[in-house]
This record gives sequence, structure tokens and C-alpha cells, in this order.
Amino acid sequence: MNNPKILLCSPINIIKEYCLYDWLDAIKKLTYPNLEILLVDNSNNPAFSEKIREGGFNCLHEPPAGREAREFMAASLERCRIKFLSGDYDYFFSLECDIFPPPDIIEKLLLHDLDVVGTTFWTDHKYNTRLQLQGNYLFKTDFKNKIKEYKSRALTFEESQLFMDGTVKPVYGAGLGCVLIKRNVIEEITFHVDQEEVGFADSFFHKDIWKNGVIFYIDTSIIPKHLNSNWNTVLSDSLHKKLQEAKGNINLK
Repeated sequence: MNNPKILLCSPINIIKEYCLYDWLDAIKKLTYPNLEILLVDNSNNPAFSEKIREGGFNCLHEPPAGREAREFMAASLERCRIKFLSGDYDYFFSLECDIFPPPDIIEKLLLHDLDVVGTTFWTDHKYNTRLQLQGNYLFKTDFKNKIKEYKSRALTFEESQLFMDGTVKPVYGAGLGCVLIKRNVIEEITFHVDQEEVGFADSFFHKDIWKNGVIFYIDTSIIPKHLNSNWNTVLSDSLHKKLQEAKGNINLK
């Protein structure tokens, strides 16, 4: 297939304004030719999505409506999935709005021709800094009822360094920060969270594709820059404004 059609999808929020404008400039410089972009803003105030649209980007608004951050973030991704399935796209490219991959990232990931392939990235802060990599291990076996239970865990710093050898390797999960996903996978899953379990939409995505027998691959030769902050601390627009006034305007453009 020559130049398959790709939809780049990303939830955004005004709390990411500290890096968002640079990120928008970066995604405009992606070199893949057959690419469309869909952003879903989950800020309280729809004015922010209007501002992004004025900049020439396709941006929907997904109001928080009293939901937890993980709930409206999952809903934002699900709106992207619905838009993707309504079109003739071949690949869903999940790129979070604080991750800066190389301009030819899509071409690099396409070369592998895999159902799900992405990159890891550095996450957390200071002494907790680690690569976003999760393994899956056999937690419990019930031979009588033929049941096997698996649990995931983050790879340690040392394990991650050994893992990153420049090849393409299977892993249980690495988040949805920079991941290229074929249409057949997107047709079979939804982006969601479970009220009975902890975790964001990426955790449930890993779990769902695992159940479906789909392997998540990582290109260990690429580590995009990650300008991260904590999505758990998504502020109200009014508080965000007060912080800007107190600290000086952090708006980059």
C-alpha cells in the first residue's frame, strides 16, 4: 500500500498550554504526506478549542461535565476513534500533546508493518524518572479451572536500559504517547476506563489488545522528547488563569 491514510489523534487541554503551541508547530512539520490531524480539547471552557481551530487545526470540544480526568480523557480518545472509523483511514496515530517525536516518525513506524507499534518515552520526574515500559507476568494459575491470571508491572530502570537495544521488540504496553495502530485493531476495541479498576485509557487499551492476541511492539531506536506534567492535576480554567497571573504569563505565543 502506497502512502496509507493516517489520522493523527490527540486529546488536548489548556493545562498543556506551556508546550502545546510548540507541539502544534512540531506536528505541522511531520513529513508524512497523507496525514490528517484531529484534536479533542477537554478544557472546561470551549474558548480554548475555538482558539486552536483559529490556528487552522481540526479541534472538537469534549467538556469534562463533572467527570474524573481519566473519564473525559478516555471520552476524548473515543471521539477520535469514532471519527477515524467514519472515514477511510488506514492507521490511527496516537500522539500525546507533550511528546515530540522526530519529523519522520510515521515513516519509521510504518516500515515495521505491525498492528501496533510505537515508542517509549521518559516519564515521571527527578528520582522517579523511568522509561514508559510495562511487562506482563503470570500472576496466578488455577490448574483445576484452567485459569491463568496475568498482571502488568513497570520495568525497572535497569531492565529498561537492557531492553533498549535499538531493535523492534514486543512489550505488554508503553502507553499511548506515540503509537501507530492499524484499522483492524481500532475496529475491535474502544477507548474506555472501568469504574471498578484503576488506570487510564492506555491501561485498558493494553489489556484489551492482550486479550485479543494483539502484540504491542516498541521501536527501541527512538525515544521522543517528553515535556510532561501530571494529567491528574488538570486545573480548572479559572485556577489556571490565576496561576498565570501570579507567575507571569506562561503563554508561549
